[in-house]
Amino acid sequence: MALLIGMMGDLLTLVRAARSENPRVPLGLFEHSMGSVIVQAFLLDYPHLVDALVLSGSAAVDVVAAKGAETPDRFGAMNTPFEPGPTEFDCLSRNQAEVER
Repeated sequence: MALLIGMMGDLLTLVRAARSENPRVPLGLFEHSMGSVIVQAFLLDYPHLVDALVLSGSAAVDVVAAKGAETPDRFGAMNTPFEPGPTEFDCLSRNQAEVER
């Protein structure tokens, strides 16, 4: 949980900096995967700081709460269409060199 709270603090710093530098411009965020989990938790405390939000590859905050923020997810069924594959991360990219990194 401390890791999630730390990342929310980082996001707060980033959002405040963006607002400070561009006070008249609406602020929109695009968050993917873990970023979408972080921003969902962030918006529970700071809904007034973001004008628009796009979530991609998102899990619900309650799933994270049930498992605990520090519990590693082995990608479960997401990798099933790519099995058998050389790694457990084949669902992340069609570029095998990137998957192997």
